[in-house]
Amino acid sequence: MIKKLLVIFPALLLVIGLVTLAEAYTLSPGEIEVIDLINAERQAQGIAPLLHNATLSAVAHSHSVDMATNNFFSHDSFDGTSAFTRINEAGYDGSPLGEVIGAGFSDAQSIVDAWMNSPGHQAILLDSSFDRIGVGYYYGPGSSYLYYWTADFGNGGSIDPVPVPSTLLLLSSGLLGLGLLGRRQRKQS
Repeated sequence: MIKKLLVIFPALLLVIGLVTLAEAYTLSPGEIEVIDLINAERQAQGIAPLLHNATLSAVAHSHSVDMATNNFFSHDSFDGTSAFTRINEAGYDGSPLGEVIGAGFSDAQSIVDAWMNSPGHQAILLDSSFDRIGVGYYYGPGSSYLYYWTADFGNGGSIDPVPVPSTLLLLSSGLLGLGLLGRRQRKQS
């Protein structure tokens, strides 16, 4: 019963208009870990860490869901909408923007390793002109790659970043298990 309420309640608030898409979306432990891992890579290079932005995460998650449920892999949405159009239409007005996607990687470490081992993706992850990040993950049973990841990047913008608790903080506080109740359960570009 609690599991169903954790999933239904945010959706209900979104439907009745009490919260925005970004406010209704909460990060999974794996998404938090991706942000932590990317920030560790940036800090190792002397680059400032990225701040989480809920709007960017909501857009990233929506794109990962789109790829899994429509069984495709592309920066453009199934309907042809570009990554940057999706981000702008969600209300994020920072600039510049960037995106990396991945599919087939079952955990945060493997997707970040894949991105870091690709010069083009690594350049986006380590780009010092970005100061915001949003990450979206979705598991799509029956889809070609099963696991879909999207990370969207921006700079500034009028939407305040939302602080993200680190994976270590969630584990030490015992909240990691609670967060899993409301969450959904190798190719890269």
